[in-house]
Amino acid sequence: MKKKFVFGILCFMLLCLCACVTRNEELWDVNQYERVEDIISIEKLDLGRMSSEGVEVSTYKVKYQVDDCTVVSYLSVPDACIEEQDAYPCIIFNRGGNREFSANVPENIAYLAESSGKVIFATQYRGVDGGTGTEEYGGADLNDVLKLIDFCEEFAFVDTEQIYMMGVSRGGMMTYMAVREDSRIKKAVVISGLSDAFMAYDARTDMQEVFKELVGETPKSNPEEYEKRSAVYWAEEIKCPILIIHSKLDERVSFEQAEKMVEALEEAGKEYKFISYEDDVHGLHPEDFSIIMEWCQ
Repeated sequence: MKKKFVFGILCFMLLCLCACVTRNEELWDVNQYERVEDIISIEKLDLGRMSSEGVEVSTYKVKYQVDDCTVVSYLSVPDACIEEQDAYPCIIFNRGGNREFSANVPENIAYLAESSGKVIFATQYRGVDGGTGTEEYGGADLNDVLKLIDFCEEFAFVDTEQIYMMGVSRGGMMTYMAVREDSRIKKAVVISGLSDAFMAYDARTDMQEVFKELVGETPKSNPEEYEKRSAVYWAEEIKCPILIIHSKLDERVSFEQAEKMVEALEEAGKEYKFISYEDDVHGLHPEDFSIIMEWCQ
């Protein structure tokens, strides 16, 4: 009787151990996260090897629910992260442009992950790439960005103590708005970023049409909506250190916006780093990668 009891206990312990191993393996299977609330689907993409340098990565198209919209995003994870079952830092990347213009391309997201050795998570914003709803250029579509942070907290392969955010151009505006709202972002990087919607509206007639179509107002008819998108007016509310990179001859987003933002951060006593270039590049320089990786430590 005693032997049968001991044997039963051993069998039960073995079953529990097997169940724990199975559950642990599932935590490192990216596709298993379709079970997470508001994730609609996860599709692994066959992109092949993107470059001869950097780490090998796997890239996924992730559809998720925000408000009443279906939103498309791309997630790229270093293979070693999964194989070693080791949580990696994550950079949430906010694209520039609007609607389909400058939409994310999965190969580019994979390249960012390869080059950085970090998890990269990037939303297309609502209404883009087969998503539903209407983009608002810094309105309710900010929720599309913040939702990615929620998902990162569910992913075993993301180190939640090392969640960073990077935005280019309009994505810089989204980054400022996100770090105003959410303290889970440890550091942020803004490249050629929009920080004053009033200046952006006045500087370019093509941008006036974008604002009218997506924001639905002008600076005169609804200044509150433009101030909401202008970090220079609420720099004191930003919750993490900011790295700002901007070219002095940038014709898409003026260098004056970056200068104004730096002044606002200085006055607010916020931690920041400002790097400027003498050229007209709107976006990343080759040397920016090492600077950004050093910042995201």
